[in-house]
Amino acid sequence: MTNPAHTNCHSSFLPRGAGLRLNEVANILELYCSAVAARNLQIKPVHEAPPDLLPDRRDLPLTDGKTIYLAETAGRRSSIDEFDYFLVPAAHQAAYIEFGTFDLDLDVLFNKNLPDELLKVLEAVPFISHYDLFFRLFNNPRLARDIFFFVEDGRIDYRLCSRYCGLAPRLRRIATESLADRPLPASLPPLEALIECLARLSLGEHPIDHLPPEKRPVFEEMEDAYAPVMNLQATVTDSAVITIRIYSILRQYAPELFAAPESIATPVPGQEGNENYLPAHPVEFRGQTDFARIQINRALDFLEELEEDQAGMESPMSPEMLNKLIESGAKIKILGVTAEELRDSTGLFATDLKGLLQQKMKEIDPEHKKKLARFLDHAKAQLDEASRVYYYDEWDYLNGDYKRRWCRLREVAVEPGSGDEAAQIKREHSALIASIKRQYQRIRPEMLTKVKRLRDGEEVVLDHVIDAVIDRKAGVTPSYRVYQNRERRARDIATCFLLDLSASTDEWVVEDPHLHQRKPSHPRPNLLSALPHEVREEFEEAYSHPAGGKRVIDLEREALVIMAEALENLGDEYAIYGFSGYGRENVELFSIKEFSEKYSERVRRKIGAIEPKKSTRMGPAVRHALQKLNKTGRTMKILILLSDGYPQDFDYGPDRSSREYGLHDTMVALQEARNKSIHTFCITVDQAGNDYLHEMCGGRDYFIVKKPSTLPRILPRIYRRLTV
Repeated sequence: MTNPAHTNCHSSFLPRGAGLRLNEVANILELYCSAVAARNLQIKPVHEAPPDLLPDRRDLPLTDGKTIYLAETAGRRSSIDEFDYFLVPAAHQAAYIEFGTFDLDLDVLFNKNLPDELLKVLEAVPFISHYDLFFRLFNNPRLARDIFFFVEDGRIDYRLCSRYCGLAPRLRRIATESLADRPLPASLPPLEALIECLARLSLGEHPIDHLPPEKRPVFEEMEDAYAPVMNLQATVTDSAVITIRIYSILRQYAPELFAAPESIATPVPGQEGNENYLPAHPVEFRGQTDFARIQINRALDFLEELEEDQAGMESPMSPEMLNKLIESGAKIKILGVTAEELRDSTGLFATDLKGLLQQKMKEIDPEHKKKLARFLDHAKAQLDEASRVYYYDEWDYLNGDYKRRWCRLREVAVEPGSGDEAAQIKREHSALIASIKRQYQRIRPEMLTKVKRLRDGEEVVLDHVIDAVIDRKAGVTPSYRVYQNRERRARDIATCFLLDLSASTDEWVVEDPHLHQRKPSHPRPNLLSALPHEVREEFEEAYSHPAGGKRVIDLEREALVIMAEALENLGDEYAIYGFSGYGRENVELFSIKEFSEKYSERVRRKIGAIEPKKSTRMGPAVRHALQKLNKTGRTMKILILLSDGYPQDFDYGPDRSSREYGLHDTMVALQEARNKSIHTFCITVDQAGNDYLHEMCGGRDYFIVKKPSTLPRILPRIYRRLTV
């Protein structure tokens, strides 16, 4: 592979033109970044990054050490070549790997003599990255992080420009342009102004003129401390040393801005930093990579590989195997042991390595062992949880545009219930289930379709023969395509049943307006209070809902069990999901049956276990269901939405009392489905549904169940109409 260090004429092979998108240039970027990092790297859009790497959902570049994630569009704002908006951020992320940003090691920083205070932290926190441990040095970690990132990013840019002469002018142009987006130091408080000047210094500006005369001596000291990073031999350890120096300078300059006398302490959770300091504005092209998270993720990989390779091994572990483990997760502290100490252990026996860890385990307090076990369980659970978290756009009709990655949706597996509910539904509706199954069995013959206007075939179509005779009488050349055949048409259908599990589905359905009149009036409150507690509860229960009534959720359960039982004979592919949530950060999609999952007793028990939850944020749930349907690859894809009301959530639009925002977002989500050739149909028991469904569903693709108790009968009928 060509070393990009020797490539001066980037423009000879880089794409140009307006409206560049990432997918057009990803292959070139992968080649370039793989050459820079000396390892295979992938290029993907930011929205595909693992959620744990995107805490703020900002559309900024990042890497996990294996893949570089970039914005999907160039975001061109000037005469700079659009490709540079992809190339420079990608090169910066790759340079983190090439120039060792992820290799911060406090044993190197302190020459293997960690301060006693840090050793105490290690005792209290048995599993920690070197970055997290480093920032424990400061009682204002936010400030320390900003200093470190500007210093380290300045080092990375300097190394890139020095090594890759073709990239250098492009990087400098992007850096200069980024200065225009930054706040002026004069508009900031004293401490923030000095940090902003440090950011500008790292971007190639000499910013001292932005400061009033009384602050310039302080910045000159900071500038002198920063200078060693502009050196080809500078490492991430040098960036850490410079961070300590600059932090010390600032503390001497303004001790009143620091919360307490300097000490190496464990910050109080949730109180990182100091309220007197606001974090600096990020440099967008440098991205948002979380160095500590990468060290932790590599450490988890390291531990898993070590555990697998040790299993049942009594023979020596090869140096190559161990070095591979070291490279994948060297920068961790686990029980005070570094990966390098494992490598330096004598013999290189897997059992010796295991023994070293066991010896360390004996040396620590039992409570710390529990902490380590809890941490590892939590870390693995987080990784597993992250794989089921998705982000979706939301349509803001007030501004006429999408809010990108606005809603966080989490898939939740429904735990099976006892099975009593589903069994009771099957008993109560056995006749109905049998009837629907017979109806669906008759669909099979209907799958034979007539193919007309054939030159020969099984049947003559009399109407076509008459047309031919009339044409010949009229002197017109007749068509002799007068035959037809019956050909079998395979059903290629996937249906997603999306169930509203909002709190309102807990309400009781009353269909007989005279039902309540047959009950005695409710006892007066003073009489109720005089009753024994257990008797009062019985009274309150009796008057809380109509006798013999059912809740909306009960009817939804019945409809789904009956529908699923009937579909077993038909063979169509289908899935069942419920949705709810509370706020845009906590939309939940409950997996009841996946497309790939067979209908079974376990699925019946899951249907029986569904319960009302919280609010009704329909938009992201619909969009997630569309993704599920698209993956089936079926010719006909159908989304059936079962609901009891309009979409509503506490932050679904600026005005909580207005339903317009949620209706418009759901309407656009359903339109997105139609654009993907997915047929949508809404079924509701809300008697006021006409007020909003006609607009939300784009016409007639909805049905209002006038008598909610008939929902179990109506759903199979609607399904048949949609699919035959």
